[in-house]
Amino acid sequence: MAQLATIGNYRLLEPISSGTFGRVYRAEHLVLSNRIVAIKILHGMLIQTQSDKESFFREAKLLEMLQHPFILRVIDVGLQDFTPYLVTELATGGSLRQLLRSSMTQPFSFEQVKQILQQIAQALQFAHQHNIIHRDLKPENILFSEHGDILIADFGMSQTLQSKSFQQGSIAGTPPYMAPEQFKGIISKESDQYALGCIAYELLTGKTPFPSADIYTMAFKHLSEQPPPPHVVNPQIPEHVSQAVMKALAKERTKRHSDVLGFVNSIDKSPREWLNEGNQLFSNQEYEKAATCYAQALRLTPNNARLYHSKAVALTNLQRYEEALEAYERTIQLEPAFALAYNNKGTVLRQLKRYQDALRAYKQATIIDPHYALAYYNTGLILEILQHHEEALAAYRQATRMHAVRLDPSYALVYRKTGIISLKLLRYDVALNAYEQAIRIDPNVSRAYIGRGVALLYLQRNEEALTSFEQALSTNSDTTLALTGKIIALQRLQEDALAREVFEQALLSETHYALMYTIKDDADDNLARFKKTFAAYENTIDFELNHYGPKRIPASIDQA
Repeated sequence: MAQLATIGNYRLLEPISSGTFGRVYRAEHLVLSNRIVAIKILHGMLIQTQSDKESFFREAKLLEMLQHPFILRVIDVGLQDFTPYLVTELATGGSLRQLLRSSMTQPFSFEQVKQILQQIAQALQFAHQHNIIHRDLKPENILFSEHGDILIADFGMSQTLQSKSFQQGSIAGTPPYMAPEQFKGIISKESDQYALGCIAYELLTGKTPFPSADIYTMAFKHLSEQPPPPHVVNPQIPEHVSQAVMKALAKERTKRHSDVLGFVNSIDKSPREWLNEGNQLFSNQEYEKAATCYAQALRLTPNNARLYHSKAVALTNLQRYEEALEAYERTIQLEPAFALAYNNKGTVLRQLKRYQDALRAYKQATIIDPHYALAYYNTGLILEILQHHEEALAAYRQATRMHAVRLDPSYALVYRKTGIISLKLLRYDVALNAYEQAIRIDPNVSRAYIGRGVALLYLQRNEEALTSFEQALSTNSDTTLALTGKIIALQRLQEDALAREVFEQALLSETHYALMYTIKDDADDNLARFKKTFAAYENTIDFELNHYGPKRIPASIDQA
């Protein structure tokens, strides 16, 4: 190497390592002597043509893009007498291979393993986002900074993935860490995940998945055999960690984790921990984060119907209805007798305006659970949308027959819907009974009193109607509607002076002005128009019962 005592602007000081593609030296800048770097001198045979030269510099530009805290930084690149070289920062903390050798006497803690894998995954994820894969990830090229952070080196074998999900290339890599597809000349981002899975396996067990001195035997095992799960080799490893590693080592790349960060995150927490965190986030209405937690739990327990349901509910809250529908359908596939899943699927279909499909989903919910009041209520909503008012009323009345409706204050809405559609159908006795039931369940809802007042007016029970509107006013909500009803009741009682006084007081408020301005002298005409206005206001309750969160979020993975 005498002829290479200097290269570019650097003086070579001492060799650090050597590999298939070249040697690495510690070097210093010829002028800036305090700048100590690493120089990788590649074999000259790699650059034999102008095309090779262009390819080398193109690859160097890609490597220069990889500015990440856990990737060894490329400082310079060049050719000297057709010998290609890369100048990088110097990693002074040794390599993961050296650390693995030392761990034979002092094993890694689980926290150490998680930190190492997390940093590697963050670096790989960054590279993959730039469509660059490593192709030769192994402990030898996972280095450490002086502060103990990961620095991934040797992206020199990487290939750009352009718009394809994988490319065919020459067989390259280090056999103990090569994915099955790499032995067939196929590279992909999932190949890096497989290599990381091999490294995780080695960190957790002290051995590679397929130890063998024979490269052909090793290749055969990578292609066709399953290694013993890590928790079998090392019983101290949590089973969910073992499952995550084995998924990363799947023979088919499509069956691995969605990405390297997903793999490492699956190691970090158990399904139960992901579920509990998701439930807490859901309770805080942080639905995006909750959905992510449920998805992480599903990575580890992919056939859990209740987890799919929790994820679907979070997605529904995010108004990502198509994704939610897919998750509900998966829930039902796994648990066909899950009535709540059918009900919530129907609600998503309603949002997508697929009303007939929604009706079928609600019907299935009531077949599974004939006492499911909410499903009957939702059936009524769809039938109303389809202008099938008689059938809608029948559905609402069916809902009111359920025991739960008589106990839960939130179900006063069911009676209110029964009341409003009965008003539309001129069934004033039915409407009156429904509103009285709503008031009995929840006496603090002004619109129940208003609806009762409207029904009483049509039944010519004007004194009682006036009392009902005054009760609505005492709740201090929906005062515009309540005042309008009171004025009409006073008109019907021929208390015109008092009606005018209430009217003029209401006009002084901007809040009431628009509706008050529609009040005329004809009480019957006012009542007809007021009924329509009230019905329009009441339509806003349609979705109040369908606050998409599950009534009971599963407390444990066993329930989920």
